Amino acid sequence: MIIMCMTTIKNKVRICPFIYIVCLLLFAACSNEDNAGKDIPSATFSIAPERGQIEGEIQFTNASYGGSGNFTYVWDFGDGTTSTEENPKHVYNEKGIFVVSLTITDSSGRSNLYRKTIEITDKVVEKGDLTLLWTSSTHLAKLVSNSAALSPDEKTVYINSNDHILHSYDVTSGIEKWSFDMTDPSWGAQATGGSNMTPSVDTDGTIYIGTGDGSNGKLFAINPDGNKNWITFNDPTTGFWNKGNAANAKLR
Repeated sequence: MIIMCMTTIKNKVRICPFIYIVCLLLFAACSNEDNAGKDIPSATFSIAPERGQIEGEIQFTNASYGGSGNFTYVWDFGDGTTSTEENPKHVYNEKGIFVVSLTITDSSGRSNLYRKTIEITDKVVEKGDLTLLWTSSTHLAKLVSNSAALSPDEKTVYINSNDHILHSYDVTSGIEKWSFDMTDPSWGAQATGGSNMTPSVDTDGTIYIGTGDGSNGKLFAINPDGNKNWITFNDPTTGFWNKGNAANAKLR
């Protein structure tokens, strides 16, 4: 922009030009206004995974921008713990929804705050590899799904099959120690029905088991070595179920 002015010197008129570079000043002012917004620091971050588990590691990655110079960082993980690292990792020990905040400050002292939530759930137990220790070499009749019982020393497992035979196996090797046939004719009238009984084991190792859910039911007490301790006979017209622990087995 050019501005003209006139001065009078000894009755003479003189025109003196003044050139003002107004555009440059205006451009500089506009440029400062445009950069003013860019200079403000803006805090932001990402979380991986966004939904975590108790005792699982969470990665927080800073993605802040703007401002001037280097940033300083103050993280608050919402569980009472903090960090001043740029990209911290954190482990939560409780489940819940936590508000995570990041406050950044640039070299000019300007700050900005950003918040984000994360959900922490119970730890999921992963399925491990299963190792087959042993299989029975003895052919068994149909097994009752809940028929296994352990000896007090946990060295022997007792399995009842549907043909009224109780089997005893070594827990470590799988070798059959003995089997007890509850249909032996010497025990009297044969029981009817299936043998869907779970053996009960007393603290002294005695095994208690019933012969079935039909008539001619019997209750056996068997010693840990596989020999009969005692036997009770029931009314041949009435069956019975074993119920409760070994010391309180009841006939019905």
